[in-house]
Amino acid sequence: MRVLPSASALMTESRAYLACAAITREDAERNVPPPGATTGSMCEARGVAMVYFQEDELLQRAGGLTAAAAQESLRAASKQSGSFDVFLSHSVRDARLVLGVRRLLEAQGLSVYVDWIDDPQLDRGSVSPSTAARLRVRMGSSRTMVYATSRAAQSSRWMPWELGYFDGFHGPQRVSILPIEGPTTGSFAGQEYLGLYSVVDRVVGPYGAEPSVVLHESSNRQSFRSFAGRTR
Repeated sequence: MRVLPSASALMTESRAYLACAAITREDAERNVPPPGATTGSMCEARGVAMVYFQEDELLQRAGGLTAAAAQESLRAASKQSGSFDVFLSHSVRDARLVLGVRRLLEAQGLSVYVDWIDDPQLDRGSVSPSTAARLRVRMGSSRTMVYATSRAAQSSRWMPWELGYFDGFHGPQRVSILPIEGPTTGSFAGQEYLGLYSVVDRVVGPYGAEPSVVLHESSNRQSFRSFAGRTR
């Protein structure tokens, strides 16, 4: 398995790639950062302007649900066997955000694995060999990983391990980082990973906002559906 660089090395590399400036959402959708704007954010990584998804937008996709109701909604849509287009690495504390992200990706015609939903017998509260073994199987049968860097992700025990295993099993080209901005503009966890992997950002398509991927190796942009290996 490929060994990931140290946290300090990751942060140093990411700083070389990332610079953010505040802009309005309307201008973000046009990729035009006006001077003096104060809401939303645009970031430039590898010379490509990117707009990240924000917590409030993903929560709106989840609807006016409580965390418990969001969990029930996710369980009702679970798929407990077979392969998946996306393994969603996330904090279990983000039930409503996870529902929003899942709906965002499913709108692209993709199947999304969420461990505590599709394998409800797993115990996310403790690190155990049986849970790790099950997650290895699920990661092995998933085409891509989305690493959702919310504020709660900073305290996750599982996410760094999932990232390392998926990278080693499938290769870094199948991993994407989904920065989720908090209430403070330009603030999200996981910035240290942006210099190593492809990044999911927000573009406006014919039917509204949708995920796009800026590839790490080439800085080219492609649809998330294409990134996940779905050509139709």
